[in-house]
Amino acid sequence: MLHRGPLRLHLGDAAGFADDLAAATRLGSRLTGPDVRPHLLYQETGRAMLAGRWAEADRLSAQAHELYQATSMWGAEFCLMLHRFTFARQQGRLAEVADGLAAGAETMRMPMLRELAIVAVAEAGDPGEARRLRRRWPERLPQDWTTDTLVAVRAWAALALGEDPTIRYDELLPYRGRQLVVGTAGACWGSYDLVLGRLARAMDRPALAAEHLRAAARQGEEIGSRWQVSAAESLL
Repeated sequence: MLHRGPLRLHLGDAAGFADDLAAATRLGSRLTGPDVRPHLLYQETGRAMLAGRWAEADRLSAQAHELYQATSMWGAEFCLMLHRFTFARQQGRLAEVADGLAAGAETMRMPMLRELAIVAVAEAGDPGEARRLRRRWPERLPQDWTTDTLVAVRAWAALALGEDPTIRYDELLPYRGRQLVVGTAGACWGSYDLVLGRLARAMDRPALAAEHLRAAARQGEEIGSRWQVSAAESLL
């Protein structure tokens, strides 16, 4: 259920995601493993993001991290960096976390974290440093659980750095109509169509951009994510 729910959300089934999380929570109350509760909290964090309840998401993230770092399982530091990026970007304070993200990405060597650091540095106002990081960290697209969201992060980087948006648009197009869900819903970043709309604008194709942005707004309405609707409508 903790794996099926995020897949359902990725395909736009927010109700199915909520049902699976509720079922997993009921089952988790009868399990004793130290990693059960933090996994549930991480998905609650993603669900709060989906609804735009950012303060609640931040609080749940902190609870999950405190519990999860006490186990021997991988993932606590990744989730911490993922959430730092997400909350700082939403609040317009990436400059406060960009250096820490870059240092952590250097240590952890994950393409996803390195690309997030590049986006953070570029959007914080230092594209020169972001390009230096790009040269230091050759671009890779591993075929793993990060692939479907990493393509979107690469698109964000291209937009922030003024790179050719056409390549990123073509890379992202197969995901139109879906939701950006990181892993097992540790973060929910909205609609692929919103990113595609921004790329189409950068390609100077306003009709195509409007098509994607209208699709993003419709999907936001359908899944009950008002902030996604507002983001699409503001670009329209």
